[in-house]
Amino acid sequence: MIKDEFNRLMALFREGAEGKKIDLPQLFREALAFFEHLKQEIKQGTPEERKEALQMMTAMHKEIKEESKKIVKTSGLSEEQLMSFAENPSNFTAEQWKEFQESKSQIHQAGMELVNEVKHVMQPEQKAHKDHSVQEIPGKKKPKKGGGKTGWMRT
Repeated sequence: MIKDEFNRLMALFREGAEGKKIDLPQLFREALAFFEHLKQEIKQGTPEERKEALQMMTAMHKEIKEESKKIVKTSGLSEEQLMSFAENPSNFTAEQWKEFQESKSQIHQAGMELVNEVKHVMQPEQKAHKDHSVQEIPGKKKPKKGGGKTGWMRT
């Protein structure tokens, strides 16, 4: 199911990047729902499901970056000009601007929650990996702390 959501969301984004008319509020709603499902998958999924969710996040990030570059190229504007246009409320109706800002805020919040969940889940795994990577070699003694000989004095 989550894979289907991912494919649907990426198809919508590709359509928009190709210049086809898309329903931006629908794209934002689907992105928000997808982020929520990813968060649940990472929080409650099996290690394999978590891995797949992280792979989807990586693939989504990569594809969005690539499609964004295409949008910049086909628009004839620089990335900065395009961002400036998108951040200027006078380029939208009041209703569009309000909806755009609310969606942007919700997606940002969901994205931050998703990142925090990934960090939370990954910390124990990284610690376990680190603990296993520092193993003693059998038969070899650990060096003593404090350096040198202790309890003796030169005369």
